[in-house]
Amino acid sequence: DGKDGEEFIAKLIDTIIGISNESVVRGTYEIIVSDCIDVGKYIWNNYRNRYNNDDSECHGVKHLREVMLTSFKLCIEYRNRIDTVSLKEALLMSTIVSIVHDSYSYTDRDNHHEVAAMDLLEYLKNEEVNNFISKKFTDISMDNKFIDIVCSMVYEHRASYNHNFSHVMCELFSAADRGIPNFDSMFKRTLSFNKLNT
Repeated sequence: DGKDGEEFIAKLIDTIIGISNESVVRGTYEIIVSDCIDVGKYIWNNYRNRYNNDDSECHGVKHLREVMLTSFKLCIEYRNRIDTVSLKEALLMSTIVSIVHDSYSYTDRDNHHEVAAMDLLEYLKNEEVNNFISKKFTDISMDNKFIDIVCSMVYEHRASYNHNFSHVMCELFSAADRGIPNFDSMFKRTLSFNKLNT
């Protein structure tokens, strides 16, 4: 919100654009990021009251922004390895999940990942919400596959999650939430698991 929000958006766009040196690609990223921000604002209006701004260092707005920025960086840096979703889908997924993933950490800390994932499932199936996102991203299908991935990203984001990740985006987002512990080794583990189970 306000000046602080505008500064974050500018930083997000500058950071993402700064990863690429090609002006055409930079222009494409800027449009995608702008659309992600519009979707993010829309979703934030529904979820903002579920966050405690007093806890900004752990699970508040500051944390959400850091996670979104980090997940965007990872999506772009590893775009050639994320082959089951497009870069645009990956950035949209990261936007949605960044906002939602800790939304229940103040009411049910131990189970917030489960509650938030179930809530997101219902939220994205809402016709009005689905239509808003689909109009911004006309080439992305807000189908069951998309919804399943983003809900899994929320469910599997916690550091205590000790199972194989169901999708590389889950692993990427979990790394972003923890500040990128070692995404290269994590990524190899998920690829191996997914190859065995497809």
